[in-house]
Amino acid sequence: MKYITFIFIICLLYSCDRQVFPYIADVSPTLVTNCVLNPDSTIKVWLSYSKEAIDPTPYGTYLDIKQVELIQLGSNSTTYTMEEQENGLYTLPFRPEFNTTYSLRIEKNNEELPVTANTFIRDSLQVELLDSTISDQVGFDLFKVNFKIYDDSINSNFYIVEIFRRQESFLTEEVFFAPISISGFDPISDNILESDFDLTYSKMYLQSWRFSGSTHNTFVEFPITGFNETIIVRILKPKLEYYRYLKSYDEYLSAVNNSDLDLPEVYTNMSEGYGIFSSCHIKEFRFKFE
Repeated sequence: MKYITFIFIICLLYSCDRQVFPYIADVSPTLVTNCVLNPDSTIKVWLSYSKEAIDPTPYGTYLDIKQVELIQLGSNSTTYTMEEQENGLYTLPFRPEFNTTYSLRIEKNNEELPVTANTFIRDSLQVELLDSTISDQVGFDLFKVNFKIYDDSINSNFYIVEIFRRQESFLTEEVFFAPISISGFDPISDNILESDFDLTYSKMYLQSWRFSGSTHNTFVEFPITGFNETIIVRILKPKLEYYRYLKSYDEYLSAVNNSDLDLPEVYTNMSEGYGIFSSCHIKEFRFKFE
């Protein structure tokens, strides 16, 4: 049995603020917005314009933005003008609040209609790590993580499991992400789910969208090498619109790489253009193998 140092890191909420610029075939560039709020991170909005994949122009070049505003709605609504940074990034130096509705408003210099969207930040994600085990298989070891999701009784929630494999080179100080494939158990449908690709990063959507306020046990498992690697398991609780955005974006990427499939539309909740304005919670578990 390999020696395992287990590092447990809980991030009550996660900004999920990776830049996502989907390749969208369009005659004219269209504004793409990426902003996912949570109360554990300062506020960031990434703006770009859709463009052809062969266009070498850096992102942010086409932007002609007058101002970006975040409005905290309520009995005493407050409007904040966001600070422009580099490459289409706009920020505010504070964190959003729980159980609060926010509106994003983007005004462009050359158009009358602003780009707008609303989102609501719900309560936190409750996940408990039950245990982890290693079993010997032919040619590799299989690592299994069991955890429990405590769903709240008010909302029908949506969950995503992400897996990262991080390895360190013995010869250099280089850190890289190695390929990984995962399988897991959907507690609602009683089905085993498997990732359909072998990448450095994999994710699994729990098939049933409605947990109905119940407590559910589930697991993920994947092969490990056990040589200077760290496995990162993240459980995400996105709002419905962010869940739909991520799923449709994955389907779009699959279609782009398959000439037999028609390109599906990527979901957006923006009034004009593409992208997402939503919120997402996360808890993270790390397992180190030496």
